[in-house]
Order: sequence, then structure tokens, then C-alpha cells
Amino acid sequence: MMAALANRPEVELENTVDCWLEEARETGRADAYAGKRRWVRYTWQVPVTVKVLHAADTHPPQYAYTRDISRGGLGLKCRQPIEHLSLVRIMRDDTGETITGRVRYCTKTITGFVIGIEFEAEPVSPDALRLSA
Repeated sequence: MMAALANRPEVELENTVDCWLEEARETGRADAYAGKRRWVRYTWQVPVTVKVLHAADTHPPQYAYTRDISRGGLGLKCRQPIEHLSLVRIMRDDTGETITGRVRYCTKTITGFVIGIEFEAEPVSPDALRLSA
């Protein structure tokens, strides 16, 4: 039973978020708006690769840096925009760990784009569920 739970996307997501948050708490700092947010954000600058997951997208993955992270999502600095509500996979360049999220905003800046990602468990196909049972 525990092995089946460990393979569920939402459990993997939670474990990865916990690891990334712990690192951010140790190396970053909490932002000044902590009392006004649902979750505390920590500064966290890590190189990542971002890939849009919908089939119609033909853009190659893009390299980015995280800005901050919270229990609910993370902020990125990218050179190219990513469409609002796109499902994306974010891979840490140093460890290869991945996480899935949905673009909640994409704002143009002088040097590129600031993108807000809300964490989301990746959908599982019915075939994968049958194999794990």
C-alpha cells in the first residue's frame, strides 16, 4: 500500500516541494509580505529548464532561474514568455528533479519575463494507474 502511495503524483510533488523549500529556507530569506500571503515565500535562485507540456507547443525548452518559492508555487525569470495557464515541467539543472505546475501570470520586464507557477500534480494516464495497482 505504501509503495502505491509513493508513486502517486501528488505525493511525489509534495516530497519535491518539501525538499526545495527546505533548501530555500536554509539559503534564502523570507519576503517582507509573509503576513499577507497564504504561504511564506523564500528567495531561491536555482537554474532550471522549463518545458511547456501541451501537444501544440513546438517551442524548445528554455533555460531560466527561479526567483522565489513557497508551498504553493515558484517564481521564474525567463527570456521568453510562456502562455497563461500553460502546463509546464520544471527541471532543476543541478539535480534533475522535476516538478509540474501551471502558469498563473507572465509579466514582461526590462530583462525578460517574470513568470508565476502554481504547483500541480501531473495528470496520470489510466494505463499507469492499472500498472501500479
